Amino acid sequence: MKQNILPAIKLSILLLVVFAVIYPLIIWVAAQATPNNGKGEVARVNGKVVSYANEGQNFTDAKYFWSRPSAVATMQQAAEVVIRVLIILIICR
Repeated sequence: MKQNILPAIKLSILLLVVFAVIYPLIIWVAAQATPNNGKGEVARVNGKVVSYANEGQNFTDAKYFWSRPSAVATMQQAAEVVIRVLIILIICR
């Protein structure tokens, strides 16, 4: 039993150090090399920071609205969804 538990504990501690300390440190250092030190691009209104620029982007084009097949209850509804998607693809071309 000792042969199995000690290597498991050592591996757990090693992985804890790697994924909880070393990896986040590497990501943080890489973020410091980006504009605004990885804090993102802020949106300002009248000089006051109100949000981030890429938060809540508008997706109004029909090509972004795809239904999930798992959300369809019957084969009839699935066929209707497929037809709608095909129509959207034809219109968008």
